[in-house]
Amino acid sequence: MIQLKILREGARLSQKKLGEIFNVAQNTICNWENGTREPSYEMLLKISNYFSVSVDTLLGIEGDRVGHALKEERESQGLSIKELANFLEISSKELLQYESEENEVRIDVINKFEEILGLSYYEFLDKYGLYDEQIPSHFDGDVNKYEAYKRAVHEDMIKENNQYLDTSPGQFIIATRDAKNMSKEELAKKAGISIKLLNRIESDKQPPKMSDLRKIAKVFNIDVWEIAGFSNVIWDDSPDIKNQSDDFDPQIRAIARGMKNLNPSQRDLLKNLVTILQQIPTSARYYYVLEKATDFLAKEHVYRFPLDPFKIIEDNNWDVCSYSQYAEKYHVTIHDITEAFGSEDGYTIFNGRNYSIAYNDTKPQCRILFTLMHEIGHIILNHLADFDIALLTRGGIPTKKYRVLEKEANSFSRNALAPIVIANELELNTHDVQDIFHMSYQASLNRLRFRRSDNYWISDICLHKQQNQFREFVYIKKNIKKCQICGFVSCKEVLNFCPVCGGSSLYRDYNEEVNEMIYNGIGLNENSKAVICPVCGNEKTNIEGEFCQICGKHIVNRCTNKFDCGKPLAGDERYCSICGSESTFLQNGILKPWDYTEENEAAATSLNDDDLPF
Repeated sequence: MIQLKILREGARLSQKKLGEIFNVAQNTICNWENGTREPSYEMLLKISNYFSVSVDTLLGIEGDRVGHALKEERESQGLSIKELANFLEISSKELLQYESEENEVRIDVINKFEEILGLSYYEFLDKYGLYDEQIPSHFDGDVNKYEAYKRAVHEDMIKENNQYLDTSPGQFIIATRDAKNMSKEELAKKAGISIKLLNRIESDKQPPKMSDLRKIAKVFNIDVWEIAGFSNVIWDDSPDIKNQSDDFDPQIRAIARGMKNLNPSQRDLLKNLVTILQQIPTSARYYYVLEKATDFLAKEHVYRFPLDPFKIIEDNNWDVCSYSQYAEKYHVTIHDITEAFGSEDGYTIFNGRNYSIAYNDTKPQCRILFTLMHEIGHIILNHLADFDIALLTRGGIPTKKYRVLEKEANSFSRNALAPIVIANELELNTHDVQDIFHMSYQASLNRLRFRRSDNYWISDICLHKQQNQFREFVYIKKNIKKCQICGFVSCKEVLNFCPVCGGSSLYRDYNEEVNEMIYNGIGLNENSKAVICPVCGNEKTNIEGEFCQICGKHIVNRCTNKFDCGKPLAGDERYCSICGSESTFLQNGILKPWDYTEENEAAATSLNDDDLPF
């Protein structure tokens, strides 16, 4: 909880002092702040009351938007205010206050979301775009609570043994029980199993039965598969298994009941599927994604945007084909192709040698670009080589672990199309992101929404690499301005007036590039002097002083303002870009006005007798 650190430092409290206030160790405060451990609900309430903030604020969640999302979810489920209020055991008035955002939703009401609405609070936040992935603030009882613990274990194991933790069901139960500050006796009592059995399960002396694991999972309020890990588990045929609740997918229930009837080939397929599911991480590895995205952009020599995924695919010799091409080849409809691939947008296949990307070309262009980069993300992140995604989708099991891979690919796509360092450096709104990176409105919105999260996960090394790689691009976009009068585009850091026409109507246009419009100018040497005197043609101008030694003309272009505006002007600048005054070259007639033509000159000097004053 990075918010806790901000609040603590704002109150000028040390970790030790804050620990004394809440009667916990200094190390516990440290763990809460870096996200490796999470406080209990009761402690969250104590902390929020002490700092006079809401729990949502403490967790980094925009609580004022939860009420509006709650209203939307209630209406989508066809529930009246009275019905939902009764389910949540609150008054209709209180529910109206939540939905109107007059009051923030209480923690005890949030606890009932999963039972009443059919989705956990985290799933609720994720559905309505409120889940902040930067801060892994897992509520007690949520299935994602263990992710923070597992990350801490993972980091500790890397430091100590430089290897990943291979967690058995028993180890998992011990770790989760410790994370929840739950004693062995308390868990056994709540799960309805004997302490002797729990001892044998935790010590890995006895393979646990699926029915027992499900009881333990219910106490932890997590998915039983988080514990089972598909290994060392006895698939008993008890009524508890036969009457499983909705925390199982129907396909998994069928597999659980029918394993004994599988033939050898089916068992092998299931074994492969189980192996893959065990290997897939339980939470998105955003640090890994940002590292791979940074290396990818460097390898592809990307320095400017928008990115062209088609060129990247071509450069890597990957195959690419549109849904329309497939539909024409097999004489079917686009709808048939989407059903065959199981995706409305795109699909990637790895045959062991090369990758083949298919994409729906009937979608808007900006969505196609995101889809292609999403599929490239699967490739770069080794999802297809390390995890057989095709097997997962063929098995018809839309597991949460598979969604983890989708989240990683989405993160890769946004960080490749619009790197975080550029989003940091430029003050962009959603429309600016659309203009610069050619992303859809929703993708642009997500780019900005996840900016804080990506900043949290990216390493200093990767951030430094991106800063060096995109320094020129950021400089240009940060300073680019266009003149409304003559159309001149420049990225000079200080540009108050157009150096070509002197106009002050300058505006930022991220769609513009520094143009190659050529206006007549004078070539200058490294000392800002005219290489050749524009009046007499003298070529020996590289001498001391600013005047031609032959004709005496001023051969350095300067601002004519009596106050010094700084450096000499460029050879084609007719006006000072700082104060707007004429340049010496324009004033002395060496440079003509920007819109000067010979026709204009002829018209200006062709006078009738009637025009003469005498």
